[in-house]
Amino acid sequence: MSIIGYIIGLGDRHLDNVLVNLTSGEVVHIDYNVCFEKGKNLRVPERVPYRMTHNIEAALGVTGTEGVFRNACEQVLRTMRRGRETLLTLLEAFIYDPLVDWTPDSESGYAGAVYGGDQALVSGARQSRQQLERGLTLSMFAVRIAEMKADWLSNKGEVLECIPSVEISLVEWQKAHEVQADAEANLQDGHHLMAMLKEAEANPQHNLYGLRPRYEEYAIVKKSMDHAKELVNTRLIEVKHWHNLYLTAARVFEGGQAGEWRAKVSNAGVMLASVAPVTEFLTKAGQGQLATQCEHTEVELSKVVNQVQNVLGASLDLLIKYGGVWVNYPADHLSRHRLSEQLVWLTSLLQDFSLNNVQMVISKSHREAPDATAVSQACNIDMQLQSKSLQVTSQLQKVYERMRSEGLNDGVMVVNTVQETSLALSTLVTEHGISGVAAMTCALLNSLTQLTSARLRADKTAAGAGEGLVDLTIGGLWWLRESMVTLGGMVELVTLLTTHSPPAYPQETPVIQAMSALHDVFASLHELVLNTSGIIIVEGVRLFWRGEPSVISLATELQAVVASSPTPPSALCQHLTTHLRLKILMMPPRHEEALQDATSLHSQLMNVIDRITSDGSSDMSQGQMLLMGFHLLFEAVETQLDQLMDALSSAPLPQPWPRVDTAREAAEIMAPLHDPSLRQVLRSLLRVKKVQTIVDFFTTAYQSSLVFRRDDPIGNRNSNSLCDEERLQRIVRRYASDCVSLLLLGLPSYLATHLLLLHCQKLGINVSGYIEARDVGTEGRVNLDNIVQEALECCLTHHSLDPALPSSAATALTLHLNAVRKKLLLRHWEGEAEGLRTTHQRVTAQHLGHQWYNEDYLKQRVVAPSVQPGRGALLGELRTNVSTLLALHQNVSELREKYTNLTGNVEQRLKWAAGSNPTIAQALEEFSNGVEVALEGVSQLVHQSKEVASLCNAVLHYEALRTHTVDAITWDANFTSVLNTCQESCMLLERYHSTVSPQEEMLVTLCHLPADVNTQWIQNASVAVSDHIELLTKLVSDQSRELRKAAENVRLNVVTLRTHLTTHHKFMSDIRALLKSMAKFEDEGGLAGVDEYLALYRTYSETISGLIRQMLHDPLSPEKAKAYLQKLQESSVVMSPSKTFTPDSRMKVKRHPLTGKVVQEHNAYALNVWRRVKVKLEGRDLEPSRRASVAEQVDYTIREATNLDNLATLYEGWTPWV
Repeated sequence: MSIIGYIIGLGDRHLDNVLVNLTSGEVVHIDYNVCFEKGKNLRVPERVPYRMTHNIEAALGVTGTEGVFRNACEQVLRTMRRGRETLLTLLEAFIYDPLVDWTPDSESGYAGAVYGGDQALVSGARQSRQQLERGLTLSMFAVRIAEMKADWLSNKGEVLECIPSVEISLVEWQKAHEVQADAEANLQDGHHLMAMLKEAEANPQHNLYGLRPRYEEYAIVKKSMDHAKELVNTRLIEVKHWHNLYLTAARVFEGGQAGEWRAKVSNAGVMLASVAPVTEFLTKAGQGQLATQCEHTEVELSKVVNQVQNVLGASLDLLIKYGGVWVNYPADHLSRHRLSEQLVWLTSLLQDFSLNNVQMVISKSHREAPDATAVSQACNIDMQLQSKSLQVTSQLQKVYERMRSEGLNDGVMVVNTVQETSLALSTLVTEHGISGVAAMTCALLNSLTQLTSARLRADKTAAGAGEGLVDLTIGGLWWLRESMVTLGGMVELVTLLTTHSPPAYPQETPVIQAMSALHDVFASLHELVLNTSGIIIVEGVRLFWRGEPSVISLATELQAVVASSPTPPSALCQHLTTHLRLKILMMPPRHEEALQDATSLHSQLMNVIDRITSDGSSDMSQGQMLLMGFHLLFEAVETQLDQLMDALSSAPLPQPWPRVDTAREAAEIMAPLHDPSLRQVLRSLLRVKKVQTIVDFFTTAYQSSLVFRRDDPIGNRNSNSLCDEERLQRIVRRYASDCVSLLLLGLPSYLATHLLLLHCQKLGINVSGYIEARDVGTEGRVNLDNIVQEALECCLTHHSLDPALPSSAATALTLHLNAVRKKLLLRHWEGEAEGLRTTHQRVTAQHLGHQWYNEDYLKQRVVAPSVQPGRGALLGELRTNVSTLLALHQNVSELREKYTNLTGNVEQRLKWAAGSNPTIAQALEEFSNGVEVALEGVSQLVHQSKEVASLCNAVLHYEALRTHTVDAITWDANFTSVLNTCQESCMLLERYHSTVSPQEEMLVTLCHLPADVNTQWIQNASVAVSDHIELLTKLVSDQSRELRKAAENVRLNVVTLRTHLTTHHKFMSDIRALLKSMAKFEDEGGLAGVDEYLALYRTYSETISGLIRQMLHDPLSPEKAKAYLQKLQESSVVMSPSKTFTPDSRMKVKRHPLTGKVVQEHNAYALNVWRRVKVKLEGRDLEPSRRASVAEQVDYTIREATNLDNLATLYEGWTPWV
């Protein structure tokens, strides 16, 4: 039994689970729950293959485990190996059984439920009771549901059928009531008509005797009006059709959908051959001709499909080009199109078909020739765009020339040079060891000292520039960009210095971090300027150029933010500057309220931004996205500034080091960042400048847009109609300059001085003593160069360096710094060139859109050369492609139908053959899948091409009617013809004032109107009306009977519904108590949704029951029938959608593709158990790569069973549950 337990992984063999038959002495094992190696996964694992304690081993006699026991084990194992197939077959059946508890751990399996793991017995008992109650409730619920499932589903079907029947019967009752009401109204009109005839018969002067001329005039006017309205309706339907296509085109072009379609067409694969897998079979079966026809049709279809793909791709390329023109049209170009205007006019005619309204529409529809001012303005803008394009091209050429003159035209060579010089530095240090490190440290310190002094001089120059800092240039570069290059060299030196001379003092790391944070701030400012120039300005100018409503409204809103502030931003900046200066001088402040005003102003801007972000990024308009992009750039600067302030607070300069000349001079121009209250003022000042920058940017761009100029008087318009991009760039550059002058001037030299002094101290100089010992005079300054030179001499003396080695290191470092500077300059000029290229693309697109949109104006004068692609050429190609696509659609439809028929014949023959030859089943499956994929691909392609053809037609129609073309003239002529017809009808209505009452019109319908209305005709008409009244009376009686039948039908359907609902309530009463018990479990963290279901069911039950009670007791009326229908529909909607998604179980069932039978799924854990048993029976559990002998395997089990590391060897009663 020990070997059997080892094979099946039996555990928990303590004294309670091993019984002895005292009559026969046989050992009986019980409780096989911890089986299949479950014991190894318990909290206290049981790893022995079977129990072999000292007492059991002693009981085996003198030989112990080496005598009869080992021989018996070997014999049992040998027997089990021979019959292993039987055991494995028995276990294999459980792999597919979902009812077997294969739980591997003690917590969730039956063992954990029984023994409770390591929890206390009381807690385990309580938990067992709760689990038992829950399990019994769920079991009873499942049993009750299983018992009434058939009746429940039947009742559900009856209720679902009955509710629509009630709704249909109510609708039928409503219709019957309407018919009866109409019949009663007609009967009443008949009686009125009879009274009028009797009155006319008694009065020879009655108006009825003059009916003939009045009716003739009335008929003429009515016919004319009906004809005119029919023309207007017909025209309106056509206009709406094209207008909807225009709106679809707008969504496609403005959403970039044409590019997505083009990518799909490019990624679409070729049509694969589906007949190839069955060609051989068809040939052998004598159906070679069918196979040939199918292959030939497939090849033809593939060729046509390729043609469609090519034409579709070409059409989409043209649409993408046209989309670039469309997005540069004015934002309101669609509403100003003649078709959109006609849509408004025709709609107003149907609402007010009067002569005054018709004449007003006619006057609006008369298009006047463009005035000289509009033509002149369009031509001036065209010339300005041409000049702007040439100017940007010239600037781009100058950038390339500058790069070529500085040796930056080969970017790869510049990057390689940096790598080579860096490698040369590393090689020099590696070859000379400690001496190389010392020489390199001396060169780095010397170079950093020179850069520190140079940077200090540059900062002094910037501090003296004041407001002119925004225009300050150094060596042809703007000051901030030159500062970025210089600071990049300093950071490179600091990095190399840290590499070759790691930090030795705790103060050194914060200084290096502050230096890195300072570089990040300058980088974020540079990114602000660069991205504003290359992205924000480009997109903003385009949007304001075309008058995008979202940016116009946003500019107005931002102006309102500034206007609502009690103090303008410029004055607020002055107040804050004065307040800061007074606080630095420790004088009484005069503008303390400025801090609160600054906070309020910034909060209003953030409220606008928060409102945008709260709506979600997917719903942002173009103006909101522009503002958010701008704001994120400023936010990045503020984040880097916060990190810099935190780093500076951890890197103070110790006394008396501030007396060094560079530190003292830098401190003189530095911002007071050490005082938190002063930093708060600086932060408020910077935030006000941020608000001012954003508002000025949007206001300047808006005032330069054509929309603003359209409302501006002609005399006040600037001759230059284009937005001044340099002015917009200057606004952002001013913010960057203010940020540097307020917070960053002097910081690079200050931090570099601190770092240099620390390294001098590392080289053996007592910096503090050196400063105190020197006669510093009245100024109290020490020269940094002297301290560094003293440290360098100390280093040279200490390491006994060869004089040539420091010179070589300095030369190599100079080459590396020059290469790094070139790399930084390359990055700058490449960014500048990229920004100019983007601007040139934007200007070219605007110029193209302007020329297309104002083609009628520009034809009247000689202006700038046309920008390609030309309007006529592009639209001509588009028209040709549409014609080709429509022709190919017919070919595809014919070939697809032929291909479908042929493949259907082939598939049918394959199905017949598969019944007798199962080997053909795979070929049948491949063929069917191939045909399905091919037809699906063709269908998608055809659908896509139809959408593209419709879009192309919309574009062609839009452009044809937008300008002065033959199609536009014809369209206007037809529209004018409709308006003229309407005018004639209205004039006819104004001319004739004859009226005919409804009774008189009915009389003419019942009795033919003679040339002369006399008494005889009146009498004949009375007879006809009397007959008509008799018919109407019968009709009213019949309709009353039908109405009663409809009401009875409603009552019967409601009674039927009540009966079914009564049955349903009976079913619910059987499980209501169980549901309430299950709702209690929801409070304990399980069975979510029961309470919600009960509340929903209670509401539905009360609603439907009350509705049935009301329908059975209250008489029907039109108002009540309408209310009943609404309540029934509302109750159905409430119960229709499932509250939780229930996956389709049929989709989870795997079936064999040929037989359709369910494929049994493996239980993963059970399969692993089966494999472990199989491995043991094969003797591979010791070493998987080798099959052990029976003796080796038995010896292994004995060693494991007697291993003292296993707790089970302590005594026979040991159990993992204790």
